[in-house]
Amino acid sequence: MIVDGWVDWAVREPGPADKVYSDRNRGEGIVCHSMEGWGRGGIDGRMMSQERDADGRYTPKAQASWMFSLMADGRLLQHYPVWSSTWTSGNREANTRLWAVEAEGVAGTPLNAAQVVAMVGLAREWERYTGRRARREPEGRTVWEHREVWSWSSPNAGPTACPSGRYAPFYAALDEEDGMKAEELARLERVERLLAGRGVVPVVCTEENRLPLELATGVKQPLGVTVRLSGAQTLAYLDYMGNNFWLGLAGTQERVARLEGKPAGDPVARFVLDVLEDGDVIMRREV
Repeated sequence: MIVDGWVDWAVREPGPADKVYSDRNRGEGIVCHSMEGWGRGGIDGRMMSQERDADGRYTPKAQASWMFSLMADGRLLQHYPVWSSTWTSGNREANTRLWAVEAEGVAGTPLNAAQVVAMVGLAREWERYTGRRARREPEGRTVWEHREVWSWSSPNAGPTACPSGRYAPFYAALDEEDGMKAEELARLERVERLLAGRGVVPVVCTEENRLPLELATGVKQPLGVTVRLSGAQTLAYLDYMGNNFWLGLAGTQERVARLEGKPAGDPVARFVLDVLEDGDVIMRREV
Protein backbone atom coordinates (compact mmCIF):
# COMPACT_ATOMS: atom_id res chain seq x y z
CA MET A 1 0.00 0.00 0.00
CA ILE A 2 1.15 3.55 -0.71
CA VAL A 3 0.57 5.83 2.26
CA ASP A 4 1.31 9.57 1.98
CA GLY A 5 3.46 8.90 -1.07
CA TRP A 6 5.51 6.08 0.47
CA VAL A 7 5.29 2.32 -0.18
CA ASP A 8 4.54 0.97 3.29
CA TRP A 9 6.75 -2.14 2.96
CA ALA A 10 9.76 -0.36 1.44
CA VAL A 11 12.64 0.89 3.59
CA ARG A 12 12.38 4.68 3.79
CA GLU A 13 15.74 6.43 3.19
CA PRO A 14 14.99 10.03 2.16
CA GLY A 15 17.36 11.64 -0.33
CA PRO A 16 18.38 15.32 -0.34
CA ALA A 17 15.22 17.42 -0.54
CA ASP A 18 16.56 19.73 -3.25
CA LYS A 19 17.47 16.99 -5.73
CA VAL A 20 14.06 17.01 -7.45
CA TYR A 21 12.26 19.08 -10.07
CA SER A 22 9.52 21.44 -9.01
CA ASP A 23 7.14 19.57 -11.37
CA ARG A 24 4.99 16.87 -9.76
CA ASN A 25 5.66 13.36 -11.09
CA ARG A 26 2.76 12.17 -13.25
CA GLY A 27 3.36 8.50 -12.47
CA GLU A 28 2.69 7.31 -16.03
CA GLY A 29 4.98 4.32 -15.64
CA ILE A 30 8.13 2.82 -14.15
CA VAL A 31 11.60 3.27 -15.66
CA CYS A 32 14.29 0.65 -14.99
CA HIS A 33 17.94 1.52 -14.36
CA SER A 34 21.11 -0.33 -13.36
CA MET A 35 23.36 1.05 -10.58
CA GLU A 36 26.39 -0.49 -12.29
CA GLY A 37 27.87 -1.26 -8.93
CA TRP A 38 27.43 -3.28 -5.77
CA GLY A 39 26.58 -2.17 -2.27
CA ARG A 40 25.74 1.40 -1.35
CA GLY A 41 28.42 3.13 -3.42
CA GLY A 42 25.95 4.68 -5.85
CA ILE A 43 23.49 5.66 -3.14
CA ASP A 44 25.99 7.21 -0.73
CA GLY A 45 28.50 8.40 -3.32
CA ARG A 46 26.03 9.95 -5.75
CA MET A 47 22.48 10.52 -4.57
CA MET A 48 23.29 11.32 -0.95
CA SER A 49 26.36 13.34 -1.92
CA GLN A 50 26.31 17.06 -1.12
CA GLU A 51 29.45 17.74 -3.16
CA ARG A 52 29.36 21.10 -4.93
CA ASP A 53 31.64 23.09 -7.23
CA ALA A 54 33.04 26.58 -6.68
CA ASP A 55 29.76 28.12 -7.91
CA GLY A 56 27.72 26.19 -5.36
CA ARG A 57 26.21 23.80 -7.90
CA TYR A 58 26.18 20.06 -7.43
CA THR A 59 29.13 18.41 -9.15
CA PRO A 60 28.30 16.16 -12.14
CA LYS A 61 28.69 13.05 -9.99
CA ALA A 62 26.36 14.43 -7.31
CA GLN A 63 23.72 15.55 -9.83
CA ALA A 64 21.70 12.37 -9.39
CA SER A 65 18.65 11.16 -7.51
CA TRP A 66 16.08 8.41 -7.97
CA MET A 67 12.88 7.22 -6.34
CA PHE A 68 13.71 3.57 -5.53
CA SER A 69 16.83 1.47 -4.98
CA LEU A 70 16.39 -2.27 -5.61
CA MET A 71 19.03 -4.02 -3.51
CA ALA A 72 20.52 -7.44 -4.22
CA ASP A 73 19.03 -8.87 -1.01
CA GLY A 74 15.52 -7.98 -2.18
CA ARG A 75 15.05 -4.84 -0.10
CA LEU A 76 13.34 -1.96 -1.84
CA LEU A 77 14.59 1.39 -0.58
CA GLN A 78 12.45 4.47 -1.24
CA HIS A 79 14.15 7.86 -1.30
CA TYR A 80 11.36 10.22 -2.39
CA PRO A 81 7.54 10.13 -2.33
CA VAL A 82 5.91 8.93 -5.54
CA TRP A 83 4.92 12.42 -6.66
CA SER A 84 8.58 13.56 -6.75
CA SER A 85 10.40 14.03 -10.05
CA THR A 86 13.97 12.88 -9.55
CA TRP A 87 17.16 13.43 -11.60
CA THR A 88 17.53 9.96 -13.11
CA SER A 89 16.54 9.31 -16.70
CA GLY A 90 18.53 11.86 -18.66
CA ASN A 91 15.86 14.46 -19.44
CA ARG A 92 13.08 16.41 -17.79
CA GLU A 93 10.20 14.72 -19.64
CA ALA A 94 11.11 11.20 -18.54
CA ASN A 95 11.96 12.38 -15.04
CA THR A 96 8.57 14.02 -14.53
CA ARG A 97 6.48 11.20 -16.03
CA LEU A 98 8.01 8.00 -14.63
CA TRP A 99 8.98 6.44 -11.30
CA ALA A 100 12.70 5.59 -11.45
CA VAL A 101 14.22 2.41 -10.02
CA GLU A 102 17.98 1.73 -9.75
CA ALA A 103 18.88 -1.97 -9.33
CA GLU A 104 22.05 -2.97 -7.48
CA GLY A 105 24.39 -4.92 -9.78
CA VAL A 106 26.17 -4.53 -13.09
CA ALA A 107 25.66 -5.33 -16.78
CA GLY A 108 25.55 -9.07 -17.34
CA THR A 109 23.92 -9.84 -13.97
CA PRO A 110 20.15 -10.34 -14.34
CA LEU A 111 17.94 -9.48 -11.40
CA ASN A 112 17.97 -12.29 -8.84
CA ALA A 113 14.86 -13.95 -7.42
CA ALA A 114 14.58 -11.58 -4.45
CA GLN A 115 14.88 -8.54 -6.71
CA VAL A 116 12.25 -9.90 -9.08
CA VAL A 117 9.82 -10.40 -6.21
CA ALA A 118 10.37 -6.81 -5.03
CA MET A 119 9.97 -5.42 -8.56
CA VAL A 120 6.72 -7.30 -9.11
CA GLY A 121 5.54 -5.97 -5.76
CA LEU A 122 6.39 -2.42 -6.79
CA ALA A 123 4.62 -2.90 -10.13
CA ARG A 124 1.47 -4.02 -8.31
CA GLU A 125 1.69 -1.00 -6.00
CA TRP A 126 1.96 1.27 -9.06
CA GLU A 127 -1.07 -0.45 -10.59
CA ARG A 128 -3.17 0.03 -7.47
CA TYR A 129 -2.07 3.65 -7.18
CA THR A 130 -2.69 4.60 -10.82
CA GLY A 131 -5.42 2.17 -11.90
CA ARG A 132 -3.31 1.14 -14.92
CA ARG A 133 -1.48 -2.08 -15.91
CA ALA A 134 2.27 -2.54 -15.70
CA ARG A 135 3.21 -3.88 -19.13
CA ARG A 136 6.17 -4.12 -21.50
CA GLU A 137 4.19 -4.62 -24.72
CA PRO A 138 4.93 -1.80 -27.24
CA GLU A 139 1.25 -0.87 -27.36
CA GLY A 140 0.33 0.77 -24.10
CA ARG A 141 3.78 0.31 -22.58
CA THR A 142 4.12 1.51 -18.99
CA VAL A 143 7.37 -0.24 -17.97
CA TRP A 144 10.34 1.41 -19.64
CA GLU A 145 14.12 1.20 -19.69
CA HIS A 146 16.51 4.13 -19.40
CA ARG A 147 17.81 3.45 -22.91
CA GLU A 148 14.26 3.86 -24.26
CA VAL A 149 13.48 7.22 -22.67
CA TRP A 150 16.74 9.22 -22.75
CA SER A 151 15.61 11.19 -25.84
CA TRP A 152 12.09 12.10 -24.72
CA SER A 153 13.06 15.75 -24.45
CA SER A 154 16.02 18.10 -24.90
CA PRO A 155 18.45 18.83 -23.43
CA ASN A 156 19.34 15.28 -22.46
CA ALA A 157 22.30 13.23 -21.29
CA GLY A 158 22.57 11.23 -24.51
CA PRO A 159 22.14 7.55 -25.42
CA THR A 160 22.86 4.72 -22.98
CA ALA A 161 22.73 0.91 -22.78
CA CYS A 162 21.25 1.07 -19.27
CA PRO A 163 19.91 -1.21 -17.83
CA SER A 164 21.73 -3.62 -20.18
CA GLY A 165 19.09 -6.36 -20.27
CA ARG A 166 19.19 -6.92 -16.51
CA TYR A 167 15.40 -6.78 -15.98
CA ALA A 168 14.49 -9.72 -18.25
CA PRO A 169 13.51 -11.97 -15.29
CA PHE A 170 11.17 -9.25 -14.03
CA TYR A 171 9.51 -8.92 -17.45
CA ALA A 172 9.06 -12.70 -17.57
CA ALA A 173 7.44 -12.63 -14.13
CA LEU A 174 5.05 -9.89 -15.28
CA ASP A 175 4.07 -11.97 -18.31
CA GLU A 176 3.56 -15.05 -16.14
CA GLU A 177 1.30 -13.18 -13.74
CA ASP A 178 -0.63 -11.62 -16.63
CA GLY A 179 -1.63 -15.17 -17.61
CA MET A 180 -3.01 -16.00 -14.18
CA LYS A 181 -6.70 -16.03 -13.40
CA ALA A 182 -8.07 -13.10 -11.42
CA GLU A 183 -8.67 -15.22 -8.34
CA GLU A 184 -5.14 -16.64 -8.52
CA LEU A 185 -3.66 -13.15 -8.74
CA ALA A 186 -5.77 -11.99 -5.82
CA ARG A 187 -4.61 -14.95 -3.76
CA LEU A 188 -0.95 -14.38 -4.65
CA GLU A 189 -1.19 -10.69 -3.86
CA ARG A 190 -2.77 -11.51 -0.51
CA VAL A 191 0.12 -13.81 0.36
CA GLU A 192 2.64 -11.19 -0.80
CA ARG A 193 0.99 -8.59 1.39
CA LEU A 194 0.95 -10.88 4.40
CA LEU A 195 4.53 -12.07 3.99
CA ALA A 196 6.52 -9.32 2.29
CA GLY A 197 4.68 -6.49 3.97
CA ARG A 198 4.56 -7.84 7.50
CA GLY A 199 8.12 -7.05 8.55
CA VAL A 200 10.12 -10.06 9.74
CA VAL A 201 9.21 -13.75 9.53
CA PRO A 202 11.14 -16.37 11.55
CA VAL A 203 12.26 -19.60 9.87
CA VAL A 204 14.09 -22.47 11.61
CA CYS A 205 17.10 -23.68 9.59
CA THR A 206 16.97 -27.43 8.87
CA GLU A 207 18.82 -29.69 6.45
CA GLU A 208 15.81 -29.42 4.14
CA ASN A 209 15.68 -25.63 3.89
CA ARG A 210 19.32 -24.68 4.54
CA LEU A 211 20.21 -24.04 0.90
CA PRO A 212 17.04 -21.99 0.15
CA LEU A 213 17.78 -19.90 3.24
CA GLU A 214 21.33 -19.33 2.04
CA LEU A 215 20.14 -18.33 -1.43
CA ALA A 216 17.51 -15.96 -0.02
CA THR A 217 19.78 -14.27 2.54
CA GLY A 218 23.23 -14.65 1.01
CA VAL A 219 24.52 -16.27 4.22
CA LYS A 220 25.04 -19.96 5.02
CA GLN A 221 22.98 -20.47 8.18
CA PRO A 222 23.86 -22.89 11.05
CA LEU A 223 21.42 -25.73 11.56
CA GLY A 224 18.86 -25.13 14.28
CA VAL A 225 19.07 -21.34 14.33
CA THR A 226 16.03 -19.18 13.72
CA VAL A 227 16.57 -16.89 10.74
CA ARG A 228 14.48 -13.73 10.64
CA LEU A 229 13.57 -13.06 7.02
CA SER A 230 12.42 -9.62 6.00
CA GLY A 231 10.48 -8.30 3.03
CA ALA A 232 11.21 -9.95 -0.29
CA GLN A 233 13.64 -12.39 1.34
CA THR A 234 10.58 -14.28 2.60
CA LEU A 235 9.11 -14.69 -0.86
CA ALA A 236 12.50 -15.52 -2.37
CA TYR A 237 12.86 -18.24 0.27
CA LEU A 238 9.46 -19.68 -0.58
CA ASP A 239 10.35 -19.59 -4.28
CA TYR A 240 13.57 -21.50 -3.62
CA MET A 241 11.56 -24.07 -1.66
CA GLY A 242 9.78 -24.77 -4.94
CA ASN A 243 6.39 -23.17 -4.40
CA ASN A 244 5.24 -19.69 -3.41
CA PHE A 245 2.77 -21.35 -1.10
CA TRP A 246 5.20 -23.75 0.59
CA LEU A 247 5.02 -23.15 4.32
CA GLY A 248 8.18 -23.70 6.35
CA LEU A 249 7.94 -20.77 8.76
CA ALA A 250 9.04 -21.25 12.35
CA GLY A 251 5.70 -20.68 14.09
CA THR A 252 3.89 -23.08 11.79
CA GLN A 253 6.71 -25.63 12.01
CA GLU A 254 6.17 -25.74 15.76
CA ARG A 255 2.36 -25.89 15.59
CA VAL A 256 2.30 -28.60 12.93
CA ALA A 257 4.94 -30.57 14.82
CA ARG A 258 2.77 -30.48 17.94
CA LEU A 259 -0.29 -31.54 15.95
CA GLU A 260 1.63 -34.47 14.47
CA GLY A 261 3.28 -35.43 17.75
CA LYS A 262 6.79 -34.59 16.54
CA PRO A 263 9.52 -32.96 18.63
CA ALA A 264 9.79 -29.19 18.25
CA GLY A 265 12.17 -28.30 15.44
CA ASP A 266 11.77 -31.67 13.73
CA PRO A 267 11.25 -31.23 9.97
CA VAL A 268 7.58 -31.36 9.09
CA ALA A 269 5.73 -32.26 5.92
CA ARG A 270 5.33 -29.79 3.10
CA PHE A 271 2.00 -28.02 2.96
CA VAL A 272 0.34 -25.91 0.33
CA LEU A 273 -0.67 -22.61 1.91
CA ASP A 274 -4.31 -21.74 1.33
CA VAL A 275 -4.72 -18.90 3.81
CA LEU A 276 -2.15 -17.34 6.10
CA GLU A 277 -3.31 -14.97 8.80
CA ASP A 278 -0.87 -13.71 11.42
CA GLY A 279 1.28 -16.78 10.93
CA ASP A 280 -1.53 -19.29 11.47
CA VAL A 281 -2.52 -21.89 8.91
CA ILE A 282 -6.27 -21.63 8.43
CA MET A 283 -6.38 -24.33 5.79
CA ARG A 284 -3.57 -26.69 4.76
CA ARG A 285 -3.17 -29.48 2.27
CA GLU A 286 -0.31 -31.96 2.43
CA VAL A 287 1.68 -32.59 -0.76
